[in-house]
Amino acid sequence: MVHEMVAMLLAGGEAQADLGILSDGNIISTTSFGGKYRIIDFALSNCNNSGIESVNLLKNYVGTAAAVCNELNYLEEKNPEYVLIVDGAHIYKMNYRLMLKEHIKKGADVTVAGLPLCAREAKRFGIMHTDDNGMIYRFDNKANEHKMALASMGVYIFSWKVLREILVDLKGYPGLEFGRHVLPYCLWRGKRIASYKYNGYWRDINNLKDYWDANMDLVNEVSNLNLYEEFRKVYSNDRRRMPQYISGKGVTKRAVIGSSCEIYGEVTGSVIGSDVVIEEGAVVKDSIIMDGTYIGKNTIINKGIVADGCTIGSECFIGAGDDISSNAQGGYHSGLVAVGAGSVIPSYVTIGRDTVIMGRTSREDYSNGKLPSGRYMVKDR
Repeated sequence: MVHEMVAMLLAGGEAQADLGILSDGNIISTTSFGGKYRIIDFALSNCNNSGIESVNLLKNYVGTAAAVCNELNYLEEKNPEYVLIVDGAHIYKMNYRLMLKEHIKKGADVTVAGLPLCAREAKRFGIMHTDDNGMIYRFDNKANEHKMALASMGVYIFSWKVLREILVDLKGYPGLEFGRHVLPYCLWRGKRIASYKYNGYWRDINNLKDYWDANMDLVNEVSNLNLYEEFRKVYSNDRRRMPQYISGKGVTKRAVIGSSCEIYGEVTGSVIGSDVVIEEGAVVKDSIIMDGTYIGKNTIINKGIVADGCTIGSECFIGAGDDISSNAQGGYHSGLVAVGAGSVIPSYVTIGRDTVIMGRTSREDYSNGKLPSGRYMVKDR
């Protein structure tokens, strides 16, 4: 049986350090997002909405292209005309059929989706240089930082015969990556590589700040990320139908709130997962609270990211002060507070910015009831 196009979805490898404790030993793409979803739901929904019936999830421990190399027998069995390669750690909504249409129209061997960005930002993802017909002739990071450039989104369509030929040539190359190895090799071999310009919303979740920014986009009044469109839905496995409860004293402003929540306090500019309880007098501002977390009375959380199943006591102040201390131990230097899954924070403690809390902590763990900015606290769970 010949499939027109199959998708190879790169779900990620071991828990990437950039999201640290929020991943809780899992891969980034399975991290909660938007109060209802997992990050990988976006790529899966894009495939579904594009009519792609065959999707193979890969754990790319050894490199993105190496992971696909390991699935050559699967692809031989499917024998598609085209192979779509997508990353599961990106937040965006795309119709891959439109990209395929461009691939066919241009007679391309490979098509790479690109996002117009200022060159300074595009360097994070790799810059594609194109001719007047949108064909790529060079990949590098050389561009005037004050001008626009086309950044690679890590979304590729290959004609299957070309992909098979290239991967057979490069099989066994250590840490084989599409952007770093496969695409430059395709250019060297004289393959036709087309660009596909995408102008919608797209975020690569590569670190804690990226993750926080993407969630905050959901509560901004002006955002290109729309989760309420009927014709391009994002699906999840959350089938709970219990409604939210917001008490008479509860206040919500610019908030996304998941199912089965109980809100007795105040929530502003935040994303709240399912089964979260926020007690009376508590204030949650510019934060992300994941599923099953309990927040006690009169506790304040400011710019916090609290993972699943945490318990936070009463009369706490989390994200206190304006001091942002660069934390040399990791990527926690954006003024955020990160609380790992299943953690316990006792009542009557004050926690500064750029802090990390993991595990079951007690009052005795906090000197004078405080954790200063830029500090870690990791305990057994």
